[in-house]
Parts: sequence; structure tokens; C-alpha cells
Amino acid sequence: MRELELFLATALGTMTPILATAIGGAYAEKSRTTNIGMEGMMLISAFFSMVIGFQAKSAWIGLLGGIGCSVLVAFIFALMVFRLDCDKIIGGIGLNLFASGLTLLLMTVWFNEPGTYKPKGMPTLPTVEIPLLEKIPIIGPALNGQSILFFITIVLVFIFRYVMEKTRYGYWVRAVGENEDAAIAAGIPAVKVRISTLLISGFTAGIGGAFLSISTLGLYSHNMTSDRGFIALAATIFGNGRIGGTAIAAMIFGTAEGAAIRLQSENMPIQILNMLPYVATIAALVIYGLRKKRKGEKEDLESYVPSIVPKD
Repeated sequence: MRELELFLATALGTMTPILATAIGGAYAEKSRTTNIGMEGMMLISAFFSMVIGFQAKSAWIGLLGGIGCSVLVAFIFALMVFRLDCDKIIGGIGLNLFASGLTLLLMTVWFNEPGTYKPKGMPTLPTVEIPLLEKIPIIGPALNGQSILFFITIVLVFIFRYVMEKTRYGYWVRAVGENEDAAIAAGIPAVKVRISTLLISGFTAGIGGAFLSISTLGLYSHNMTSDRGFIALAATIFGNGRIGGTAIAAMIFGTAEGAAIRLQSENMPIQILNMLPYVATIAALVIYGLRKKRKGEKEDLESYVPSIVPKD
């Protein structure tokens, strides 16, 4: 029983940055504006959350600073795509490489640390302890002690789903993604909507990145996102750009990562354990492809098409 509680606690923690990043990425995906740069945005946020939080002696200010930097990068990415006509796939890959190189350079120049930097006295975000949760078998102890960002992320899932499905803005996002020309004819500012979805994905990637550095660890290590931004992107595709489906996929991928961490105590080869999150991601995408194939090509074209696949 205790082992199950520990596994669930680990899984909830590991899924948080993926889930947070994925729900914002679902907006970009739904408007057919694939944000491959979420990995770089997470990395930028993780680094500057740590730097700003340490300088301000406040993890909350660090969180806001990291999110702000991530949104700024998303805005620059939007300008590249919609003002400079940069291909979004190439631009996203370039952004990821830029983020990796920039954070390594700043780590070396500012802190003389090319690998991991953990400043003394680094503040971290609080954890949530609710005594009543302890009375709930298994899930209660797993929830207790989680970072406050976990609970904020769960709340955001419901808010984002409501906005997508029940508000005018959500209708605009879906309309632009399904048929941009028709949306423009109906008076919807398609480009502004698509830019806004990139900013939303930058906002949530900022939360995901900040979670990694200032939620519990209080440190930054080079490329500490470890491809979680790409896993979040896979979750948006597996979830058909819907918040609910994306959240479920992100939870599955995060659970696989949690399982890899817990199994380290079983003396299994570390290389195999490190593969688990990626194997789960690949398997999910294979299942997604087979599922779409069974539905038939005609139905496939009339329903959701990943935005990295041209409709023309």
C-alpha cells in the first residue's frame, strides 16, 4: 500500500510539467499553429525562474519572471512565423536550439557552471498539506505534499477546457483551425487568434519550466527539460487538440516517467528505465495513427488533422 502511494505521488509530480505545457499547446494545436518550440520555452522559463527567484529571494517572483520570459519567447516566435514568414516547424526547432545554447552560455558566463547550478538559499514554491486528505486511502497521501503548481495546473485544465468549449474565443480558435478562410470571411481575426494561441502555449510552458527548477529542487541543470516539451506536443496530437484528451495523454506520459523513477530501486538497467517515457509516447502515437487509419481516409480528412500535416 505504501509503495503504491509513493508511486502515485511520484507520478503526479512528474506529470505536472508535461500536463501544464500540453494544455496550452492544445490551443496552438487546435488553431493549426504547431508550437514545436515549447521545449525551448520550458527551458528558458526553468532558467530564468531560478535566476529571478534567487535574485528577488522569492519563488513567486521567480515564477512570474519565468512565465514572462517564456511568453516573450512565444511572442518572438509568433513574429517569426506571422510577420517574417518563417516556417513554424523550422522556426520551432531553431528556437529549441537557441534556448539550449543561450542557457548554457549564461550559466557559464554568469555562474561559471556549465552543468548544474544550485544557489545557496534558493527559495522554492510551497507544497500543499491538507490534513483531511490523509483520510482518503492511497490517493490522499499521494496528493498531500504536492507542489502548489500541481493544484494550479489541475485548476487550469478545467478553466482552459471551459474557455475552449463554451466561450466565443474558443469558438474562434476552433473555427480558425478547421477552416481559416471561412473564419476570415466570418470576420474572425485569424492571425491574431493564432498568435494568441502561441502566447497561451508560452504561458503554460512557462509554468511547466518553472516547476522543474523552483518547485522543489531549487536548481537549474543544462537541458533539464529532457524533451518534456516534445512529449507535451505528442500529448496534444494524441488528444486531437482537445483539452480533455490532451490532459489524459499528458497524465499517461507523466505516469510512465514516474514509473521509471520508482523502478530505479529495483536494480533495473537505468538505460531501459530512461526509455519508458519515450516508449510510452511512441506507442501512443502509433495507436493514434492506427486508430485514425481504421476510421477511413475520408472521415480522417473531415475530422482532426494534426497541424504539422498540411491539409492541402
